[in-house]
Amino acid sequence: MHTWGDLYRKCLTDCVRYLGYTVGEFEELDLPDFFLLMDAMEYRENDKSFWVHFLAWQNMRARGTKKSGKNWKTAFPRFKSFYNADAARKNIEKSRKKEKGGGMFDGLGDFLKKRKEGRQRR
Repeated sequence: MHTWGDLYRKCLTDCVRYLGYTVGEFEELDLPDFFLLMDAMEYRENDKSFWVHFLAWQNMRARGTKKSGKNWKTAFPRFKSFYNADAARKNIEKSRKKEKGGGMFDGLGDFLKKRKEGRQRR
């Protein structure tokens, strides 16, 4: 079981590692904004993966062949047979739906609000 401190640390680490935020910038961030930025980061990484696969496919297309009877033909005639971008995007959306349905971040918003209120009282 994770404590709220563990969850806070994970969110902070993700913000600094993946989004390039400082600790101060993270403190100003609302929880819905954090999730939105993390979703955008995942899609951005998926886009990078798409282009890497596309370039690899172009390279394979230029070189990759397989024997079909007496003739040689390209191993991957269409890009979609090499890399299915729609399936990759659906995997991201599928993982997001799982997280929204009760997960390890339930109640984290309340924790962060109480923490912020405590800082404002000082």
